Amino acid sequence: MATGTSSASENCDGLDAAVGDNLAFIADQLVFPDALSEARIANREAVIDQLEQRRAAAGCTGEVEVPDADPNAALNGGAAENCDGLDTAVRNNLTFIAGQRQNPDALSEARIANRQAVIDQLEDRRHLAGCTGEVTLTPGG
Repeated sequence: MATGTSSASENCDGLDAAVGDNLAFIADQLVFPDALSEARIANREAVIDQLEQRRAAAGCTGEVEVPDADPNAALNGGAAENCDGLDTAVRNNLTFIAGQRQNPDALSEARIANRQAVIDQLEDRRHLAGCTGEVTLTPGG
C-alpha cells in the first residue's frame, strides 16, 4: 500500500484502508448477494471513486489490492455493514469539513464538496444498514 501525507491532512494509509474496506465489502456482496447487493455495490463504487480522487489529490501512489471476501458476511445476511463504523466514518468526514471551514485555503471548497459527497454515500449506506439517529461531530451528541 502507498504511504504519505499531504498538507490537506489526508493520510494515504487511511485512504488506502478505506478503499480496501470498500473493495472487501463489494467482494462480500458478490460472494453472498441478496436483494440489495446491486444497490450496495453501486454505492460502494461511488465511494471508491471519491476516495480515489482524494488519494490522487494527496499524492498517494500504488494500487490497493482487493481483499478476499469475508466468510462471516453470510452470517449477517450478506451485509457486512456496521452502524458504529459508518457513524465514525461520517463523523470523521464532518470533522474534516469543520477543519476546512475553520482554516480554509484555495482547495477547501473542493475538499468540502468531496467530503460532503462521501457523507451522502455513507448516509445511504447507514439507511440501507438500518442505522438510526443523526450523526454529529461528537459521539452521542
